[in-house]
Amino acid sequence: MDFKQENTAFLRNVKQDIQEQFKNRDLIASGFAVNSLKIVANQFINAQIVGRKYTAYLETGFKGKPKNVSRRFIDGIIAWMASRGIAPMRNGEVLPSTSTNIKRSAFGIARGIVSRGTSINQGRQGLEIEVAIQKNMTPYLESIGANYVATFKEKLKIKKS
Repeated sequence: MDFKQENTAFLRNVKQDIQEQFKNRDLIASGFAVNSLKIVANQFINAQIVGRKYTAYLETGFKGKPKNVSRRFIDGIIAWMASRGIAPMRNGEVLPSTSTNIKRSAFGIARGIVSRGTSINQGRQGLEIEVAIQKNMTPYLESIGANYVATFKEKLKIKKS
């Protein structure tokens, strides 16, 4: 039995629900995470939605823990600042948007996230991926069940004695 069509339809609905959560909860910064969601399915019962690694933090948040800030993380913060139109600041004052000032501000934001965690970890509502799955699970299971019964009836042969 080929489950690819049912899996793809189910995951398309889950993906759409997650994308709506991104929008409704103001979690779209640069758009990289929401646009990275892709459906991967085969004819067996193996299907998933894949996306950027940090999308998981938009569900659970990130607890602060002392560690160094990577260049890649700072670059991500710089992209976020640019997409949101956030100007570099120091002590509450807006600075000229030079490359150095932008990098310093991004580094400060990154250090804050690393030391204090994200706003989702501090109580802001994040993504609810499990809710999106549960919401779409019943129609998915009904579709697979109906398909299975139809296939079973097609293959069933009654032996006459």
